Amino acid sequence: EELEADRVLIETPLLVPEHVYFDMLNVHRKGIVEWFGSKASSTDVDSVMQGILRVATRNQRLKSSGWKPRENEAVGVFFGAKEEIEINIQSVELYFRNSHIEPVPNHMARTDDFALIFGKEPQHCALVAAHEHRQW
Repeated sequence: EELEADRVLIETPLLVPEHVYFDMLNVHRKGIVEWFGSKASSTDVDSVMQGILRVATRNQRLKSSGWKPRENEAVGVFFGAKEEIEINIQSVELYFRNSHIEPVPNHMARTDDFALIFGKEPQHCALVAAHEHRQW
């Protein structure tokens, strides 16, 4: 019989420490933002955003197009056609309905009920509200 603890362990998609990502981003941030701001075509932006979504969510079937820069925001903030997903190129953050998207916590993803409903593939979530004794 399979144990809950053996079922799924969600880690970062790449086994690279966060400080390495941060250092790399700081070195290349200006060039990345300039490329998105003036050199990238709408097709290029859609392609890159699609890749970001697929890597960040580990879902190769996820599709999104029609990415546009958010007006009246900092340079490098883009939203998808439905405006529910937002990517900030400068901070490399992904948001769904203004909430940060993150992997489902291990203490939830490892339960039998979660696996029965959602399967064993890594899932992501966005916090809607936080209370003293529950988050949803």
